[in-house]
Amino acid sequence: MRKSTLGLIAALTCLALVLPLAAQEGFPLKGTWLGDWGEGANRNQVFVVFDWDGKVISGSINPGTETIAVKNASLVPTPTGPPAAAGAAAGGGGRAAGGGGGGGGARAAGGAAPAAGAGAPAGAAGAPAQAGATPPAGGGAGARAGNGAGASVGPAPVDWVVHFEGDGKDAKGATVHYVVDGKIENIGLYNRSLSGTWVSGTTKGTFKLVRQ
Repeated sequence: MRKSTLGLIAALTCLALVLPLAAQEGFPLKGTWLGDWGEGANRNQVFVVFDWDGKVISGSINPGTETIAVKNASLVPTPTGPPAAAGAAAGGGGRAAGGGGGGGGARAAGGAAPAAGAGAPAGAAGAPAQAGATPPAGGGAGARAGNGAGASVGPAPVDWVVHFEGDGKDAKGATVHYVVDGKIENIGLYNRSLSGTWVSGTTKGTFKLVRQ
């Protein structure tokens, strides 16, 4: 349950990051998309225009004399895995830095001490930290930084899932229902792409569109 909640929070965080981009250049799906769909080498050219009024996604497929209106369109940020422990590496680094800091300090002190006859092993300086005593300044700071960073959780990987439908006509004038499902790739780029499966009546194929 906790993982699901964190995943939802991460997805909303990603959406919050994308919305400023949307404010600058429009909703992520808004715009003109060109590409094709079909089975294998049998491809059909596709021209899709999407619009966004702040609440509803609208648009058209192959706009022209026989425009197909886009229906039931949606764009959903969907987590594809658990939130990444972004702080774990930093935490480990912090602990390593702390250990290194303590060890370095001990070696530095140890290096000077033998000349004065003290001769304590380099690792001895790190021992108080393990025993619960006050650690050396370098080791303590690193350990505290490591523990704090290790508690953070990064955003979960997200797929930007797209769905839309439409009703067109075949050569005989019969209605053909389109069902399209895919996801946006490289959402941070202007010329992002949209790919997935395209069903036209009883024919199913793949498609790829690139925003112009």
